[in-house]
Amino acid sequence: MYSQNNNVKPFIDYIKESDKNRIKFTELVTGTKFYDGLINIFVNDVVSEKPFVAHTCFQSIDIYRTPETINKNSLVRQINFELRSLGVANNRP
Repeated sequence: MYSQNNNVKPFIDYIKESDKNRIKFTELVTGTKFYDGLINIFVNDVVSEKPFVAHTCFQSIDIYRTPETINKNSLVRQINFELRSLGVANNRP
């Protein structure tokens, strides 16, 4: 399924790019940058307009297929938007 979901690789590339991105990803999925437990990443074969849905209560994220592969800039914008929605983006130095 990994190879069938067009948005998994952009997420992995984003996380691997820097510690800052890894911390943002952790905040997105858990609601805090200090979480040191297991994060569940579910790769879905479902096609959706939204590339992902994070579940902070369960420390998990669903990554969906989209009609077009999400590019890095779109992924960064979407993650930043979600962080602002969670209210954690303003707590960053």
